[in-house]
Amino acid sequence: MTALLRVNGMSLSLSAVRLLSEISFQVAAGEVIAILGPNGAGKSSLIKCLNRIFPEAQGQILLEGRPLAAFTQRQIAARIGYAPQRFAPIFSYSVRQFVELGTFSGAELAEGQRRTGVDQAIEICGIQHLGQRDMASLSGGELQLVLLAGALVGNPRLLLLDEPTTFLDPAFQLRVLSILKTLRDRTEGQTAVIMATHDINLALELSSRVIGLSQGRVSFDCTPREILNGDLLTSLYQSKFSRVSVPGRECGFIVPVA
Repeated sequence: MTALLRVNGMSLSLSAVRLLSEISFQVAAGEVIAILGPNGAGKSSLIKCLNRIFPEAQGQILLEGRPLAAFTQRQIAARIGYAPQRFAPIFSYSVRQFVELGTFSGAELAEGQRRTGVDQAIEICGIQHLGQRDMASLSGGELQLVLLAGALVGNPRLLLLDEPTTFLDPAFQLRVLSILKTLRDRTEGQTAVIMATHDINLALELSSRVIGLSQGRVSFDCTPREILNGDLLTSLYQSKFSRVSVPGRECGFIVPVA
């Protein structure tokens, strides 16, 4: 497997608190990897290290075979799309203006190419009707779709998603799930996706691999099917789970047991 991203022995400490310890894994182009773990396990911290938001990370992070530290932030932005868990606009951008920001990170584009890229990202996320809305006026679900469009617009090699369905109502969750399925199918063999999530069923349905984080360390790295055959989730969350068979879902539906 030719790795798009390699992480070897990565650790992170902030304000003398160890958040991640000896993290190692690799990601091939086209893979969809879900990061599972309880609150405080280090999922968001891991995502931010991969995007060099936390440059304090120790160890080795290789992107396209080169150390992440060798890239400028502009070069990273041209290769990695990032949709954060939380975002508070500090400038009065319209939705379209915000999405357009993602086209300025890579190579110089003709105006027509830039406009086409923005239109495609907006169409994929189904937010054409929001184009002129101020970012500050959006609901949580609308904002999540806009953040996803902003991450997609530059056709990144690696897409980092931090809790893409958190705080969304069922309708918005289904929309995001549909978008992620479309991306997975359209970008197979090209764009890799790493998604931190609390949604076990989203992870099982979309991912080719699942990585469990516990107290800042990798607890397991396996296929979705392997999770169903053991006690990995019980060990990770210190809770029991049950599997419910659902037509059309190979892995069924996982529910916690009181």
